[in-house]
Amino acid sequence: MIRSEVDVLLDKVGEPVLQADCRTQIERRQAKRSLGLGDHLADARAELRDLADHAEHHEDEFVRIESVAKAADDSLPLLDLTEFAVRDAVRVFEGGKVTALCESTVAKPYL
Repeated sequence: MIRSEVDVLLDKVGEPVLQADCRTQIERRQAKRSLGLGDHLADARAELRDLADHAEHHEDEFVRIESVAKAADDSLPLLDLTEFAVRDAVRVFEGGKVTALCESTVAKPYL
């Protein structure tokens, strides 16, 4: 049997609950056929809030948790969801386009 890259990577996650959560999130993203959080997705704001919640609960288990979206000026700013100020900004954001968050003061340049 040939195993997928996802299965091999998930085997490296030691905690079964986290492994199951990661698998669920991956399968959810695969079903949508998109891993980005751009404005073209109707639920981008909710997805970003879910990612902020996930980051808050599991930030010590990851090196980084970031969201990158293409801004109006074609730059690629990122939101570092391990930072409290970024998670807070995501949670209170009520705008229609999540790229506005990427153009705010909580965003950093993607390097």
